[in-house]
Amino acid sequence: MSISMKRVWQLGIAAVLLSLLGFLALTIPRMLAHTTYVASPTFTYPLINSKMVTDNSIDLLQGDPQGAKVAHTPPTIDFGVVDINSQRYGTEYGDWGNVVRGPDGKYYYGLGDHSSSTGGHDGALLMDYDPVKKQSEILLFSKDILGAGGEGKWHCRMDINPGNGDMYFIGFYNGNLIYYNIYSHQAKDLGKPSPGDGWPEGAWDWQRNRYYAVGNGKGDILVYDTQNRKTIHTGQPVDSLTGKPFGWSDRARLIDRTTGNVYGSDQDNHITKYDPTTNTFTIMKSTLPDALRAWTNEKEADGSFWIFDASGDMFQFYPEQDRVQSIGKNWGDGVYTASIERSPDGKFLYYSIADSGQALSAGVPIIQYNTQTNQKKVIAFLSPFYAETHNYESNKIYGEALRSDGSSLFVVSNGNIVNGPRFPAVYNISIPASER
Repeated sequence: MSISMKRVWQLGIAAVLLSLLGFLALTIPRMLAHTTYVASPTFTYPLINSKMVTDNSIDLLQGDPQGAKVAHTPPTIDFGVVDINSQRYGTEYGDWGNVVRGPDGKYYYGLGDHSSSTGGHDGALLMDYDPVKKQSEILLFSKDILGAGGEGKWHCRMDINPGNGDMYFIGFYNGNLIYYNIYSHQAKDLGKPSPGDGWPEGAWDWQRNRYYAVGNGKGDILVYDTQNRKTIHTGQPVDSLTGKPFGWSDRARLIDRTTGNVYGSDQDNHITKYDPTTNTFTIMKSTLPDALRAWTNEKEADGSFWIFDASGDMFQFYPEQDRVQSIGKNWGDGVYTASIERSPDGKFLYYSIADSGQALSAGVPIIQYNTQTNQKKVIAFLSPFYAETHNYESNKIYGEALRSDGSSLFVVSNGNIVNGPRFPAVYNISIPASER
């Protein structure tokens, strides 16, 4: 090919390419203009006008220890009533689920509207508390994502993937599964994994992309794949050993994050197991006096979990051995407890009381249990100090979370202004070094 012919050929190719680029430059924007991209909406809310106060009065150690010891040094507590705007969100909010400490150092929990005028089915709030700013914040209102029907409670555990901030949680009454990200504040309604069912208790195994929920009133358990967004199981479980269905306890959902197995109890208080690798359920030999209700979220070095039944009986549960070891009562004659926090070194357990009568009669104690000496000690009594000092009557506690170094415990208490309206309150309790 001559040099002149080669040059003509090159110019021709260049002209074709320029023409093609021009076509694409005109066409692609038009295509994009007619393409719908669905992104999760972002939700933001005004700050709550809650006044936080700090106390470390010796009067925090006044109450009925019911045979336990009482700390020598009072804790320093940041306290505030979560002042929910009743015109915007409804009234009579309370907390009935666990609290989770996020990878950002904030504490996350759900609230539910128990207003008698709505039958308690009206509104639910996703909340956080920033211990550095000493500030509570609304992250999501159920009616904003679910419409006018809303949701009455987010009663479950707000588990968070520490790697990316993803969270999943499910509705008590309507059963919608919600996705939320703590960094982007994006949220998405994933619908009802089990139509017709609401779920009081739920938890997410983010390591295996499995969401579990229990408590729909039928003895059922929900297993949901959050990665592929499909229901794996819903309904009563069937025992793999006998082939017979059984009822799963309505508040029990211990996730063993080392194996992925999930534990609960049946109607006869046998401990039950779900194995996600085989998608099978098993009634174990280990038996409790009452239904499984609270547990540590981490194993001990010997492979055991600390667990409480619904009557306040304490045990160490060895899942691989299918064995429970009785320890005694968790407080006095045994109290109803909904969560247990374990110190990083495993030396202490922290818990409180989720029954109104028991909590108030004892002064709403924050209990520390020494796993090495079996000694129970009260770190603080939240009532009557806060009633007398800040006009707030603390009550039952369902949710708490321990800071990663074990130096402070965050709790959410149900309660009310003395002789006034119902509001939850937050307490960030700095535990004196001498008491731990």
